[in-house]
Amino acid sequence: GAQQQTDALVVCVGGTAFATHSLLPFATLPSVGFLVKSHQATAMQSPAYECRPTPADLEYLAELTTVRITPSFEAGVFSFLEGEVGPFVPQRPVDVPLWLAVTLRRRNKCVIHVPEWLQLENLQAKLEEEKQAKQAFTAMPQHFQAISAILFEIAGEEIPNSEATRQVLQSIVDARKTKISAGLNDMKHSVAMKLNNITLMEITSVRQFFAAAMDAFYELSGAAD
Repeated sequence: GAQQQTDALVVCVGGTAFATHSLLPFATLPSVGFLVKSHQATAMQSPAYECRPTPADLEYLAELTTVRITPSFEAGVFSFLEGEVGPFVPQRPVDVPLWLAVTLRRRNKCVIHVPEWLQLENLQAKLEEEKQAKQAFTAMPQHFQAISAILFEIAGEEIPNSEATRQVLQSIVDARKTKISAGLNDMKHSVAMKLNNITLMEITSVRQFFAAAMDAFYELSGAAD
């Protein structure tokens, strides 16, 4: 496929350079302990990329989600095209994009706060709601699977009752998968399926089936005419 050049960011913290979120606009960061520069990164572009999001695409979108951190460093405001982040004061919570939280956490520059929806008691309530709603999906953050996977990997020790939380979260995912499977089976007798509150990752998992099913439906409709 054709290649296109995209900007990525490199931030230096304590004299060590590391890459941050790719495909983000150039940002000018305060000089206090930080240096940012733009470099060229190569990305592959193809028709398949445009119509079939990959897990990496969905993770990229998830990393734009705002989370709260407590920094252990001091710096001014970081100015990005999407808005300003900061200032950063030690032990004072601040909201940042997930990609920046991950980058700072890897350098031991912050503690990431566990989102309310990822707390065990809230997930347990969501699981019960998911079980009771036999033909509907309970409302969850759009990228809850990707966000939780990132947080468990980067800051698992900061998540209270992490093992129990993982299990309940997986039960929610399994319950939703069961509903999707049941809905797909029902489509053998109907062309309608209720997909309220379904996430992009879940849509992606059944996209190929839906595309094939709708193609067959339109072919049959044309033959009937």
